[in-house]
Amino acid sequence: MGNTAGGGSGAGGGGTDGGGSSGDAGTGGDGGSAAYTISVRINGNGTVRAEALGLDCRAACDTPGQAGTHVSFVPVADGGWTFDGWGGLCSGNGPCEVVVHGDRTLWATFVSATSGGGGPGDDGGISQDGGGGSGGGGPGEDGGTAQDGGSPGGFAIDLHPTNAQGCKGIMPSSAPVPRSISLELKYSTSQGNWFDGLSVDGLGDVAAEFNSDHSDYPSDERRLVIYDLDGGVVGQVPGGFLKSQPDGFLSHRTAVDYGQADTLYGWTRSASNSLILDRAIPNPAYVTFGCQYALPPISGALVQCWGADAGTWLQYYDESMQPSSTRNQIPDGGTLAAIDERGMVIEDGPSDLYWVDTAGARHSGSIDTGAQSLQSARQLIGGGFDTRQGVLQPDATAMSPRPAWLSSREGLPLVFVRGGRAYAAPSFVSGSQCQRRIELLLPDGTSCGTIDMREADDCAGGPPMVGARGTVLEVAPLDSYDGGTRTIEYRVFPRLLE
Repeated sequence: MGNTAGGGSGAGGGGTDGGGSSGDAGTGGDGGSAAYTISVRINGNGTVRAEALGLDCRAACDTPGQAGTHVSFVPVADGGWTFDGWGGLCSGNGPCEVVVHGDRTLWATFVSATSGGGGPGDDGGISQDGGGGSGGGGPGEDGGTAQDGGSPGGFAIDLHPTNAQGCKGIMPSSAPVPRSISLELKYSTSQGNWFDGLSVDGLGDVAAEFNSDHSDYPSDERRLVIYDLDGGVVGQVPGGFLKSQPDGFLSHRTAVDYGQADTLYGWTRSASNSLILDRAIPNPAYVTFGCQYALPPISGALVQCWGADAGTWLQYYDESMQPSSTRNQIPDGGTLAAIDERGMVIEDGPSDLYWVDTAGARHSGSIDTGAQSLQSARQLIGGGFDTRQGVLQPDATAMSPRPAWLSSREGLPLVFVRGGRAYAAPSFVSGSQCQRRIELLLPDGTSCGTIDMREADDCAGGPPMVGARGTVLEVAPLDSYDGGTRTIEYRVFPRLLE
């Protein structure tokens, strides 16, 4: 601009860490005698065997399988190594049993039993090829089709833990295997259609943002088309991406011409709703209502509205933009400027800022923030905000000097991960767009290490994104665009940093 716990969804998916995984090896087969290709890719030192396929594979193998064949894959680790889990066709680290019905890819990861996979106590980094194939989806909105991601050639992950005090459980214990998805998006810039990027939610669903200029009047024609971990379309919502949520997305459609509504949309797998914030009208004298919003770190939105007859009130809305709290009347005159992790808000009064709770009670005197807007400030674990002019501590009325660790990471997102015990700061490495990095930091700025992602090809694609529940999205270098289609390949690490 998510996926279930620990496992994939769709064919061969659904397993959780420590559990098994079974299903169809592909989609669309009728159980006949057609032959399909089952590809096996191995990270680390070990073998994958499948008696029904006559398979005894090390490193990389492609083997034919007759449609309808029941196959049990067995991982066999080399001495000093241990099996760490499946990716692609199966998930988790239990039995992998499938029925062949299409071309699919299975990943198996083995990690060193002595190094613990790069976790605490390992002095070095772990480098492993990523990528579990996922595919089978058919045509969707905006002409997107999913294909098996297969092996993401040249993609690799390095873990560099610092083993600093307090960092236990913050870094992943081993290099993760992602779900790899390839989408063929059909759109035409010459016909007024654009693709504006990808975002991810806590389940691993990915939203592709499109834009158009087809209206006879100026309007916000942005929309999100949402794809699951198998590349199938599971939803569409108006507006542009606003927030990753544990089970969906918030989007915002702005009013750009008279009579249009400024609207928040909430989309989840189970429910969707919207809230009109305002309307664009030619004469302010006719304004009868208006709303502002602030986004808590985890999910939903806090909305403050004023109505000519209802006065001013605050109310929480959940991921699907349904009211999730009682409506609290508060004094007129202020507007909602920001909200911190504690649920304390900053009220922009007629001339000053104040800390206010959601019942409308002020908790401080006037706040001096200089000319800095808090709407672009970074929320801090434990409450308060970081701005370019300083740190606003919880309930403080003046800025404090910024610590060096915040100043040196200016402009980077600080995403709450590990249940609010750490930040994830995604970036490019030393300004190189070929090297993507996620640094994990304790609330006091102590670095717990980095997750480095390396691409073999050109450098387009952007930094990684850390969404809700610690789910990570990494976009491969963008394929060339021929004026009608573009192939987008991306990798999802569901709940990697939860």
